[in-house]
Amino acid sequence: MPRTIKPLSAAILDRLTEVLVKDMHIRPSSPEALATLVETDRTFTRMVKKFYWETGYGLEIFDRDAFKDLIAFRFAGEAWPSLDKEALYFENTFIPRLHAGALDAGWEVV
Repeated sequence: MPRTIKPLSAAILDRLTEVLVKDMHIRPSSPEALATLVETDRTFTRMVKKFYWETGYGLEIFDRDAFKDLIAFRFAGEAWPSLDKEALYFENTFIPRLHAGALDAGWEVV
């Protein structure tokens, strides 16, 4: 029987939403929508629950990058672009694709 993972807490989902709004300018349609997307990656979910269960903790840079990649793959079809990509690609191609994917999923662009 496969092991189950308990759902992410509201506090963790709030912190992940803060990253989405600050770094990606998108907001999930609901905490449940974010949980559904994030909880498909069991490794990421376990890591987040293990290290960020206490109120006040933010995501470390590597964990933030993993989260951004998870969201980017879902909505833009690719990982978050590395710093060596041209700024024009990021602004003119990646971000519009990310935002379009989020809008298609019923999320909000902020």
